[in-house]
Amino acid sequence: MTTATLDRPEASGAIGATMSERTQATIQSRFGPVELDERRQIRFDGGLPGFPECEVFQLDQPPGVETELLLLQAVDSPELSFFVMSVSEPSSIIRMEDVASTARALGISAENLLLLLIVTFKKNGDGFTKFVNLRAPIFIDVARRLGRQVVLASPDYSLKFQLT
Repeated sequence: MTTATLDRPEASGAIGATMSERTQATIQSRFGPVELDERRQIRFDGGLPGFPECEVFQLDQPPGVETELLLLQAVDSPELSFFVMSVSEPSSIIRMEDVASTARALGISAENLLLLLIVTFKKNGDGFTKFVNLRAPIFIDVARRLGRQVVLASPDYSLKFQLT
């Protein structure tokens, strides 16, 4: 699996009229201002689980923060965002065959697949411990700029896998 990115020219305009009608704007997220850019936006038909009304998200660096994490920001609901991390080598935490079979079922080729995990934090003394949801990764087709969060069938995957 390659690490695909969203800012590919061939992905431009793939989301449809509602996205292309949006003008460049800035929204105030809970982490600060986010400049909207259609080239970094992803459509989740039917939304994410628990958020069916939020179908368009932008994948970006968190404003004003240097981190390896990305921010998945709802375009129409500034208060809704998730920290995510890209997984370039899933074999260490998610079995490659599970990723490949799910991507095939979604019609995503290996070269167009961007695999993301939602990150949560738990206060730990003076710092924070990071956890990822391995059970429900996010599959993104960067060519079509379409995404889907999929709950994997295997009970082997933790909802709160601690990162070291």
